[in-house]
Amino acid sequence: MSAIPGESVLSSSALASGLVTAQALDYAHRVARHRLQQMGQNDGDVSDRLLAEILIEQEMLTPYQADQLMAGRTKLNLGPYIVTDWIAQGGMGQVYKAVHQVMGRVCAVKVLPLARATQLARDSFMREIRMQAKLDCPYLVRAFD
Repeated sequence: MSAIPGESVLSSSALASGLVTAQALDYAHRVARHRLQQMGQNDGDVSDRLLAEILIEQEMLTPYQADQLMAGRTKLNLGPYIVTDWIAQGGMGQVYKAVHQVMGRVCAVKVLPLARATQLARDSFMREIRMQAKLDCPYLVRAFD
Protein backbone atom coordinates (compact mmCIF):
# COMPACT_ATOMS: atom_id res chain seq x y z
CA MET A 1 0.00 0.00 0.00
CA SER A 2 1.42 3.39 -0.90
CA ALA A 3 0.99 6.29 1.43
CA ILE A 4 -0.77 9.47 0.40
CA PRO A 5 1.87 12.08 -0.58
CA GLY A 6 3.07 13.88 2.53
CA GLU A 7 1.41 11.30 4.75
CA SER A 8 3.13 8.41 6.50
CA VAL A 9 2.29 4.76 5.95
CA LEU A 10 1.01 4.56 9.53
CA SER A 11 -1.27 7.58 9.09
CA SER A 12 -2.81 6.42 5.82
CA SER A 13 -3.15 2.81 7.03
CA ALA A 14 -4.70 3.86 10.34
CA LEU A 15 -7.31 5.95 8.55
CA ALA A 16 -8.01 3.25 5.96
CA SER A 17 -8.43 0.64 8.72
CA GLY A 18 -11.03 2.69 10.55
CA LEU A 19 -9.23 2.11 13.85
CA VAL A 20 -8.26 5.76 14.20
CA THR A 21 -10.32 8.81 13.25
CA ALA A 22 -8.86 11.79 11.41
CA GLN A 23 -9.35 13.90 14.55
CA ALA A 24 -7.51 11.40 16.76
CA LEU A 25 -4.69 11.16 14.23
CA ASP A 26 -4.42 14.95 14.04
CA TYR A 27 -4.21 15.12 17.83
CA ALA A 28 -1.49 12.44 17.90
CA HIS A 29 0.47 14.42 15.27
CA ARG A 30 0.22 17.58 17.37
CA VAL A 31 1.46 15.70 20.45
CA ALA A 32 4.34 14.25 18.41
CA ARG A 33 5.36 17.67 17.05
CA HIS A 34 5.24 19.08 20.59
CA ARG A 35 7.53 16.27 21.82
CA LEU A 36 9.95 16.93 18.97
CA GLN A 37 10.01 20.64 19.88
CA GLN A 38 10.75 19.77 23.50
CA MET A 39 13.71 17.70 22.30
CA GLY A 40 14.91 20.59 20.10
CA GLN A 41 14.02 18.86 16.83
CA ASN A 42 11.72 21.47 15.31
CA ASP A 43 12.61 20.66 11.71
CA GLY A 44 12.07 16.91 11.82
CA ASP A 45 9.09 15.08 10.37
CA VAL A 46 7.05 12.96 12.74
CA SER A 47 8.23 9.37 12.37
CA ASP A 48 5.82 6.48 12.23
CA ARG A 49 7.50 5.02 15.33
CA LEU A 50 6.88 8.19 17.39
CA LEU A 51 3.32 8.46 16.10
CA ALA A 52 2.74 4.79 16.96
CA GLU A 53 4.08 5.32 20.49
CA ILE A 54 1.63 8.16 21.03
CA LEU A 55 -1.34 6.25 19.60
CA ILE A 56 -0.46 3.32 21.88
CA GLU A 57 -0.09 5.61 24.93
CA GLN A 58 -3.49 7.13 24.14
CA GLU A 59 -4.88 3.55 23.91
CA MET A 60 -6.09 4.15 20.36
CA LEU A 61 -3.98 1.24 19.08
CA THR A 62 -2.27 -1.80 20.54
CA PRO A 63 1.41 -2.46 19.78
CA TYR A 64 0.35 -5.31 17.44
CA GLN A 65 -2.04 -3.04 15.55
CA ALA A 66 0.57 -0.31 15.23
CA ASP A 67 3.10 -2.79 13.79
CA GLN A 68 0.53 -4.09 11.31
CA LEU A 69 -0.44 -0.58 10.23
CA MET A 70 3.21 0.47 9.82
CA ALA A 71 3.62 -2.53 7.52
CA GLY A 72 0.75 -1.14 5.43
CA ARG A 73 -1.88 -3.67 6.50
CA THR A 74 -5.31 -2.13 6.94
CA LYS A 75 -7.65 -5.08 7.56
CA LEU A 76 -7.60 -5.75 11.28
CA ASN A 77 -11.14 -6.99 11.68
CA LEU A 78 -12.59 -10.47 11.39
CA GLY A 79 -16.32 -10.00 11.03
CA PRO A 80 -17.51 -8.22 14.19
CA TYR A 81 -14.12 -8.68 15.90
CA ILE A 82 -11.27 -6.15 15.95
CA VAL A 83 -7.90 -7.92 16.12
CA THR A 84 -5.71 -6.51 18.89
CA ASP A 85 -2.88 -9.06 19.05
CA TRP A 86 -1.53 -12.32 17.69
CA ILE A 87 -1.62 -15.28 20.10
CA ALA A 88 -0.37 -18.40 18.35
CA GLN A 89 -0.43 -20.67 15.35
CA GLY A 90 -1.34 -24.31 15.52
CA GLY A 91 -1.79 -27.16 13.12
CA MET A 92 -5.28 -26.05 12.13
CA GLY A 93 -5.04 -22.27 12.09
CA GLN A 94 -3.97 -18.99 13.60
CA VAL A 95 -5.32 -17.56 16.84
CA TYR A 96 -5.71 -13.84 17.47
CA LYS A 97 -6.74 -11.79 20.47
CA ALA A 98 -9.71 -9.66 19.51
CA VAL A 99 -12.50 -7.50 20.88
CA HIS A 100 -16.12 -7.87 19.80
CA GLN A 101 -17.12 -4.46 18.40
CA VAL A 102 -20.61 -4.41 19.91
CA MET A 103 -20.18 -6.30 23.19
CA GLY A 104 -16.64 -5.15 23.98
CA ARG A 105 -15.82 -8.75 24.97
CA VAL A 106 -12.14 -9.71 24.71
CA CYS A 107 -11.77 -13.12 23.15
CA ALA A 108 -9.62 -15.43 21.07
CA VAL A 109 -10.49 -15.84 17.41
CA LYS A 110 -9.23 -18.87 15.51
CA VAL A 111 -8.86 -18.53 11.75
CA LEU A 112 -8.31 -21.18 9.11
CA PRO A 113 -5.80 -19.68 6.64
CA LEU A 114 -6.93 -19.56 3.00
CA ALA A 115 -3.87 -21.57 1.96
CA ARG A 116 -5.17 -24.48 4.04
CA ALA A 117 -8.83 -24.08 3.16
CA THR A 118 -9.32 -27.38 1.39
CA GLN A 119 -12.71 -29.03 1.76
CA LEU A 120 -11.19 -31.61 4.12
CA ALA A 121 -9.64 -28.88 6.29
CA ARG A 122 -12.89 -26.88 6.37
CA ASP A 123 -14.84 -29.98 7.41
CA SER A 124 -12.31 -30.72 10.16
CA PHE A 125 -12.42 -27.09 11.32
CA MET A 126 -16.23 -27.19 11.48
CA ARG A 127 -16.15 -30.42 13.52
CA GLU A 128 -13.72 -28.80 15.93
CA ILE A 129 -15.97 -25.74 16.26
CA ARG A 130 -19.09 -27.83 16.90
CA MET A 131 -17.31 -30.02 19.44
CA GLN A 132 -15.93 -26.98 21.27
CA ALA A 133 -19.37 -25.33 21.31
CA LYS A 134 -20.83 -28.35 23.14
CA LEU A 135 -18.33 -28.07 25.98
CA ASP A 136 -19.16 -25.94 29.00
CA CYS A 137 -16.61 -26.16 31.79
CA PRO A 138 -14.92 -23.42 33.83
CA TYR A 139 -11.54 -24.99 33.01
CA LEU A 140 -11.97 -24.86 29.23
CA VAL A 141 -12.10 -22.02 26.74
CA ARG A 142 -15.74 -21.41 25.86
CA ALA A 143 -16.83 -21.03 22.24
CA PHE A 144 -19.21 -18.13 21.54
CA ASP A 145 -19.25 -17.69 17.80
